[in-house]
Amino acid sequence: MLWLPCLVGVIMFAADRISKLYVSANMRLGQSIPVIENIFHITFNTNDGAAFSILSGKVPFLIIATVLIIVALAVFIIVKKPKSKIFGIAVSLILAGALGNLTDRIFLGSVIDFLDAKCIHFPIFNIADCCVVIGAVLFCIYVFKSTDFD
Repeated sequence: MLWLPCLVGVIMFAADRISKLYVSANMRLGQSIPVIENIFHITFNTNDGAAFSILSGKVPFLIIATVLIIVALAVFIIVKKPKSKIFGIAVSLILAGALGNLTDRIFLGSVIDFLDAKCIHFPIFNIADCCVVIGAVLFCIYVFKSTDFD
């Protein structure tokens, strides 16, 4: 049953890469296109930090930290061999998001962001960020629901 989480991860990684490449090829940095005026825009931005621009300018540290997290998750999966679908999808989403932003940091020195929820005055983000957040929520649900990593 490993194929479903792997498929989810591959699709989300691809969606992240394709969307970032499209935005960077078709928009100017700082350009904003309203999808729904004052509610949701596509705004081309870059971020050389982590979430909310914390650790801005610390790209080498963020690359090393991301690689360590990816390796730790991979080792955990190999050792524990969890059978839970929710756990598998959670980890695949986290890995897809981590790899998506890691790719940007390695090749561009910063992460491409473009999803702009203007209605809630939230920092601009990307599909990889969504993957990490949704994966982390699913992981927490799994942990709270299960006392044993089946």
